[in-house]
Amino acid sequence: MIHGLSTASRYININMKTDEHTQHPDIQRGHETRDAHFKSVVISGIGLLGLMALGLLISFGLMAFLKGTTAQPGSHPETFVEPQTNALPPAPRLQADPHANLLALRASEDSILTSYGRSSDDSTAVRIPIDRAMELLVKKGLPTQSVQR
Repeated sequence: MIHGLSTASRYININMKTDEHTQHPDIQRGHETRDAHFKSVVISGIGLLGLMALGLLISFGLMAFLKGTTAQPGSHPETFVEPQTNALPPAPRLQADPHANLLALRASEDSILTSYGRSSDDSTAVRIPIDRAMELLVKKGLPTQSVQR
Protein backbone atom coordinates (compact mmCIF):
# COMPACT_ATOMS: atom_id res chain seq x y z
CA MET A 1 0.00 0.00 0.00
CA ILE A 2 1.03 3.56 -0.63
CA HIS A 3 1.97 5.31 2.58
CA GLY A 4 -0.24 8.35 1.89
CA LEU A 5 -3.30 6.22 1.24
CA SER A 6 -2.85 4.09 4.32
CA THR A 7 -2.41 7.19 6.51
CA ALA A 8 -5.35 8.93 4.90
CA SER A 9 -7.56 5.88 5.16
CA ARG A 10 -7.23 5.98 8.96
CA TYR A 11 -8.78 9.43 9.03
CA ILE A 12 -11.49 8.98 6.38
CA ASN A 13 -14.71 7.41 7.48
CA ILE A 14 -15.75 5.23 4.55
CA ASN A 15 -18.91 3.91 6.17
CA MET A 16 -21.76 5.92 4.59
CA LYS A 17 -24.29 5.06 7.30
CA THR A 18 -22.60 7.15 9.97
CA ASP A 19 -23.12 10.85 10.46
CA GLU A 20 -20.62 13.02 8.57
CA HIS A 21 -20.19 15.36 11.51
CA THR A 22 -19.09 12.77 14.06
CA GLN A 23 -15.53 13.25 15.20
CA HIS A 24 -13.08 10.43 14.79
CA PRO A 25 -11.15 9.80 18.00
CA ASP A 26 -7.76 9.68 16.19
CA ILE A 27 -8.14 13.13 14.58
CA GLN A 28 -6.44 15.94 16.40
CA ARG A 29 -7.87 19.37 15.75
CA GLY A 30 -5.53 22.32 15.37
CA HIS A 31 -3.13 23.95 12.95
CA GLU A 32 -0.10 22.81 10.99
CA THR A 33 2.82 22.55 13.36
CA ARG A 34 5.54 22.03 10.77
CA ASP A 35 6.97 24.85 8.70
CA ALA A 36 7.83 24.67 5.03
CA HIS A 37 11.44 23.84 4.28
CA PHE A 38 13.10 27.25 3.98
CA LYS A 39 15.94 25.95 1.82
CA SER A 40 13.52 24.39 -0.70
CA VAL A 41 11.45 27.57 -0.94
CA VAL A 42 14.54 29.73 -1.49
CA ILE A 43 15.97 27.36 -4.12
CA SER A 44 12.63 27.30 -5.95
CA GLY A 45 12.40 31.11 -5.90
CA ILE A 46 15.96 31.50 -7.18
CA GLY A 47 15.23 28.95 -9.91
CA LEU A 48 12.12 30.82 -11.04
CA LEU A 49 13.96 34.15 -11.07
CA GLY A 50 16.76 32.53 -13.07
CA LEU A 51 14.29 31.17 -15.63
CA MET A 52 12.67 34.61 -15.99
CA ALA A 53 16.07 36.25 -16.47
CA LEU A 54 17.02 33.61 -19.04
CA GLY A 55 13.77 34.22 -20.93
CA LEU A 56 14.42 37.97 -20.98
CA LEU A 57 17.97 37.47 -22.22
CA ILE A 58 16.81 35.17 -25.00
CA SER A 59 14.08 37.66 -25.99
CA PHE A 60 16.46 40.62 -26.10
CA GLY A 61 19.08 38.60 -27.98
CA LEU A 62 16.54 37.47 -30.56
CA MET A 63 15.24 41.03 -30.96
CA ALA A 64 18.78 42.38 -31.47
CA PHE A 65 19.56 39.61 -33.98
CA LEU A 66 16.39 40.21 -36.02
CA LYS A 67 16.79 43.99 -35.90
CA GLY A 68 20.31 43.67 -37.29
CA THR A 69 19.22 41.54 -40.26
CA THR A 70 17.36 44.39 -42.02
CA ALA A 71 19.23 46.67 -44.40
CA GLN A 72 18.11 49.82 -42.62
CA PRO A 73 16.87 49.13 -39.11
CA GLY A 74 13.62 50.94 -38.40
CA SER A 75 12.64 51.56 -42.03
CA HIS A 76 9.76 49.92 -43.84
CA PRO A 77 10.58 46.97 -46.06
CA GLU A 78 10.37 47.39 -49.82
CA THR A 79 7.53 44.88 -49.99
CA PHE A 80 5.02 47.55 -48.97
CA VAL A 81 3.23 49.11 -51.92
CA GLU A 82 2.31 52.76 -52.06
CA PRO A 83 -1.47 53.19 -51.96
CA GLN A 84 -3.13 54.40 -55.16
CA THR A 85 -5.36 57.30 -54.24
CA ASN A 86 -7.35 57.43 -57.49
CA ALA A 87 -8.21 53.71 -57.69
CA LEU A 88 -11.61 52.48 -56.46
CA PRO A 89 -11.64 49.72 -53.87
CA PRO A 90 -12.80 46.27 -54.94
CA ALA A 91 -16.49 45.42 -54.80
CA PRO A 92 -18.59 45.43 -52.65
CA ARG A 93 -18.24 49.11 -51.91
CA LEU A 94 -19.78 50.86 -48.92
CA GLN A 95 -22.78 53.09 -49.45
CA ALA A 96 -22.11 56.80 -49.30
CA ASP A 97 -25.63 57.61 -48.03
CA PRO A 98 -27.43 54.44 -46.88
CA HIS A 99 -30.54 56.30 -45.71
CA ALA A 100 -31.13 57.88 -49.13
CA ASN A 101 -30.46 54.54 -50.84
CA LEU A 102 -33.03 52.84 -48.60
CA LEU A 103 -35.63 55.52 -49.31
CA ALA A 104 -35.06 55.13 -53.07
CA LEU A 105 -35.38 51.34 -52.80
CA ARG A 106 -38.65 51.60 -50.86
CA ALA A 107 -40.03 54.14 -53.35
CA SER A 108 -39.28 51.84 -56.29
CA GLU A 109 -40.85 48.87 -54.48
CA ASP A 110 -43.95 50.92 -53.60
CA SER A 111 -44.34 52.00 -57.23
CA ILE A 112 -44.20 48.34 -58.31
CA LEU A 113 -46.78 47.33 -55.68
CA THR A 114 -49.22 50.11 -56.51
CA SER A 115 -49.18 50.17 -60.34
CA TYR A 116 -50.20 48.10 -63.34
CA GLY A 117 -47.58 46.73 -65.70
CA ARG A 118 -45.80 43.73 -67.12
CA SER A 119 -43.82 41.62 -64.65
CA SER A 120 -40.89 41.62 -67.09
CA ASP A 121 -40.32 42.97 -70.59
CA ASP A 122 -40.50 39.64 -72.44
CA SER A 123 -43.24 38.06 -70.32
CA THR A 124 -46.96 37.78 -70.92
CA ALA A 125 -47.64 37.93 -67.18
CA VAL A 126 -48.89 41.22 -65.81
CA ARG A 127 -48.98 42.73 -62.38
CA ILE A 128 -51.80 44.60 -60.71
CA PRO A 129 -51.77 46.80 -57.62
CA ILE A 130 -51.72 44.82 -54.40
CA ASP A 131 -54.92 46.45 -53.08
CA ARG A 132 -56.80 45.38 -56.22
CA ALA A 133 -55.35 41.87 -55.95
CA MET A 134 -56.63 41.56 -52.38
CA GLU A 135 -60.12 42.74 -53.44
CA LEU A 136 -60.23 40.13 -56.20
CA LEU A 137 -59.03 37.44 -53.83
CA VAL A 138 -61.76 38.26 -51.32
CA LYS A 139 -64.43 38.31 -54.06
CA LYS A 140 -63.38 35.04 -55.78
CA GLY A 141 -61.86 33.19 -52.77
CA LEU A 142 -58.94 30.84 -52.67
CA PRO A 143 -59.01 27.66 -54.74
CA THR A 144 -59.79 24.57 -52.68
CA GLN A 145 -59.31 20.90 -53.25
CA SER A 146 -62.20 18.56 -52.70
CA VAL A 147 -61.57 15.83 -50.18
CA GLN A 148 -62.69 12.41 -51.36
CA ARG A 149 -63.55 9.77 -48.80
